[in-house]
Amino acid sequence: MGSWLATTSMGNSPAINVEVWTDGTYRNGTVITAYAALCLKALRGQSWWGYGVNVSWGWCDAAGCWVQGQDIVLKLNSETQWDDTWRWVSFTVDTGSYDAGALNAAFCVYPNTGSWGTSVNPQFWYDSGYVAPSRGNVAAEIPPPNEDVWFENINISWDSFSGGTSGISYYGIFKQECDTWNGVYSYGSGIAQIWTSGSGGQLQWNGLPTYPMYYFRNVATGKYLDVNDGLFQNNQPVNTYEFNGRQAQRWGLEYIPGESYAVYYFHPDSAYEALLEVPGGSYADGTQIQLYQHHGYDHQKFIINPTGDADDSVYIVPKHSLAQCIDADASTGKARLWTYSGAPNQKWIMEDASDAWRGKWFRFNVVAFANDGNTSDRNTYAGAWRKNEHPTEPINLRAAPSPVNLGHPVTLRWDESIDSVLREYNRYEIELERCRDGGTYAKVGDSFYSNVNVVSDYTRYLRYAQPGDKFRFRVKAYDFFNIPSAWSEYGAFEVQKSGVNCISGGEWKGFYVYAPLGGKWTICQVFTIKNNQWTQCIMD
Repeated sequence: MGSWLATTSMGNSPAINVEVWTDGTYRNGTVITAYAALCLKALRGQSWWGYGVNVSWGWCDAAGCWVQGQDIVLKLNSETQWDDTWRWVSFTVDTGSYDAGALNAAFCVYPNTGSWGTSVNPQFWYDSGYVAPSRGNVAAEIPPPNEDVWFENINISWDSFSGGTSGISYYGIFKQECDTWNGVYSYGSGIAQIWTSGSGGQLQWNGLPTYPMYYFRNVATGKYLDVNDGLFQNNQPVNTYEFNGRQAQRWGLEYIPGESYAVYYFHPDSAYEALLEVPGGSYADGTQIQLYQHHGYDHQKFIINPTGDADDSVYIVPKHSLAQCIDADASTGKARLWTYSGAPNQKWIMEDASDAWRGKWFRFNVVAFANDGNTSDRNTYAGAWRKNEHPTEPINLRAAPSPVNLGHPVTLRWDESIDSVLREYNRYEIELERCRDGGTYAKVGDSFYSNVNVVSDYTRYLRYAQPGDKFRFRVKAYDFFNIPSAWSEYGAFEVQKSGVNCISGGEWKGFYVYAPLGGKWTICQVFTIKNNQWTQCIMD
């Protein structure tokens, strides 16, 4: 939107400067949400007992008469102003059937003595017959990965976009991520901007963060710098939280050239649309830090100063106030501004997060940002794909019963592989090996497959079995892209050498057994067992 600067001098009082910014208006049908930032410029050493802000939104009816939509009044008392004083307001109004309106603001200051005052009336107008930006088709073409690296570039394309009445300023490319294909996806994180006035375009994204990414762990609390609720939006507070590895805890550090120090912007998850900042450039101890879109003032710039400790910890120092740093409030969890003390809660350990996107499932959205700040659909995402990650091999392989009577089934089990694969597409490869007469194990038969982590009542081992044989099996897991894990460890079972374990009272008929004859295991003719007693056994 725009910035307006108003300067007024009343009587013998100093000039008072007020800046009013409109941070965007967003339309959903007839409902419009407006954001405004108001700044009373510093009056060094001046004492005053309060100020007031009046912000209103309204529209003109068919007769040209003003209709008041909403009115907001903010007051703050008992101040001595040394620095810029900022206020942010947002409000929503339903304009009904009217397609023309304006945002108005007024800012007044009241000193301890005399009569100061200033007012400013910036207006944002929208036209009758306004057409909002619209979103066309979005597609994400993702080639399967190979076995050892991330898949190649993701091709994101879009068409049939419109900037509405004001035209398109740029396209914002957003990703959402999840640990599983059908789980809960994160809020959108902007990964790229395409500056164009066309109605379509494309982007190749290789899944790498734009800036080096780090987690910041507080030395005193062990908790991590974390964006509240994972929402990357203006005025969103920043806290500390237990580690979870999600995008709200990753910070992309953008080096700012041309500074006297090594200075950085902190982008959450390397997203382009939000930055860490000290609200309004405050110097007050206890001020909670937050996110805000880029404006380039010093209170969005931070210096990373080593503490000199053996743990390689650092201080995070805002450029606008070098005597302060960011610390963690152990009682509230807030990340806040505080005067430097060298205490452990002001020290942070940087942990590499550059590989944090690996193994995540992604889906993508393209948003048209119009020249008037309005946007197209920000909620519809395409694709559900991930970077390659080998499945974890299954563990705890076991077979039951063991030993097994020849001719009886055996059940093979293992723990499912722990990974982020598409669960409905589970596929396990099972390989069987046999050892006979104390020899070495050798594979028998072809591999067989299962979509679950159990093979019930397995009898196909019989074609390779004799009494006394030992068998073992191992398992390999495959993911959605048909990429295998390593082979698991082995599970084992053996075939009983002699005798039959028959349940008391049971009856088996028409079976075969083996017995030693002439130094070899030889098959016996039909036998019958009744009440756990042999009743017939005729040798060849």
